[in-house]
Amino acid sequence: MKELFTTGTRIDLEASEILMKTDFFSGKEALKEWVSIGDASWAIKDGALEGEWKKGGKSSHGQIFSPQTFTGNIMMEFEAETVPPSDHDLIWWWKVILNNDKSKWEKAYIGALGGWYSNSAGIESVSGDLFTITPLFKMEAGRRYKIQSGSIGKTCFMFVDEKLILEILDKNTLAESVQTSVGFGVYRSHVRIKNLTVYRLKWKQIKVSY
Repeated sequence: MKELFTTGTRIDLEASEILMKTDFFSGKEALKEWVSIGDASWAIKDGALEGEWKKGGKSSHGQIFSPQTFTGNIMMEFEAETVPPSDHDLIWWWKVILNNDKSKWEKAYIGALGGWYSNSAGIESVSGDLFTITPLFKMEAGRRYKIQSGSIGKTCFMFVDEKLILEILDKNTLAESVQTSVGFGVYRSHVRIKNLTVYRLKWKQIKVSY
């Protein structure tokens, strides 16, 4: 689909700028500069990025973040699935700012399917100031989904298989000029990611009325 619509906004994907594109086919070198945090193992398997929680680790989660940083209105587009028997917590991150030694995140948005112990879809900020979930979208274990998620101005959004699932306004969003990265995560889960594209979005407001 070349167009996506949030409330009052039309996103033109064909006119949007591609800032990053990877199919993860290049093996270990594809992850050489990515930043891994927490207790998860990340590897390239059969042309996909796989992340798996390390049982017995110090934490219940782990993340991996892109070496590239981006400005502007950013959207991630990728295909993702859990690896059965894992059936929960398919997680992605955007607008990520890490601390100086890249050992901890300071700011970020998190999107997830199959999360919050209730198979819910949601978006939250790491600060806890922003939080919204819905139980109306139920993730199926092992099913591959096309996910498009990011921010336009103060609005964060999530599309799954090109259908709008969630959008939420963040009055305290980062300025568009701030350099931020993207990434993926697990929470006691095992996930597979393919075909990541990061866009700087071309969009315009549209008039809505009855």
